[in-house]
Amino acid sequence: MNRPPRLLLIDPSTRSSEERGLQTLARFWPGDVVVSRPALCPGDGPDAGSGYDLDAVVLMGSRASANDDLPWERELGAWLAPLLTGSTPLPLLGICFGHQMIAHAAGGEIGFVRPDRSKLVGVEASELRASRLAPDVVLRVAVSHAEEVKRLPEGFRITGFREGVMVDGFEHETLPVFGVQFHPEADGGFLEKRGVRVTDEQERALREASETVIGGFYAVALRERARREAVADGEAGRLP
Repeated sequence: MNRPPRLLLIDPSTRSSEERGLQTLARFWPGDVVVSRPALCPGDGPDAGSGYDLDAVVLMGSRASANDDLPWERELGAWLAPLLTGSTPLPLLGICFGHQMIAHAAGGEIGFVRPDRSKLVGVEASELRASRLAPDVVLRVAVSHAEEVKRLPEGFRITGFREGVMVDGFEHETLPVFGVQFHPEADGGFLEKRGVRVTDEQERALREASETVIGGFYAVALRERARREAVADGEAGRLP
């Protein structure tokens, strides 16, 4: 693989791009970064059946719902399909809406957390258990969502646990596909824009969560890249 590691960040924001989150996600990646904004810029999303020359994909948050069935969501779901079936086994991390979109596209169920459809916003504790992203750990994370995964699709398991939320993290049993309902890319500014004041201690905890979850996902992606390279080198060595 004669190119630098390549990361695709899909920002499905519907009002304005989540620039601070994009910067945080890009900062941890040791290679090239491509950004797609399918909701803000129709046609900017990856086309189904192409655009898979990548080493990792992160699908970020959005005010949209995975249940909206918008044109750009249908296009995105078609592009994600090979990643979810394993025919194109690229490492994929979904964040908040992205977490829900992955579950929805794979056959899961999405619904509101609360009967009154109000949003959960703040800094809360999330426990990761038996995840390939990180050792068992309790993180203080930024949350901002009204919906959640109600039922996981077949082949996925729960790895993230938070009080009052059914699925705070998941991963595929065999594929490098992960989701977290919280926002590992978020800092205090993200929450302050949503009316939540963040203490210095909480800000440090959010940075730790970023390093743990994003760093863990990128480590998985780079190991997958190294494995593919080793397989390709072995096949090349067997050519006549």
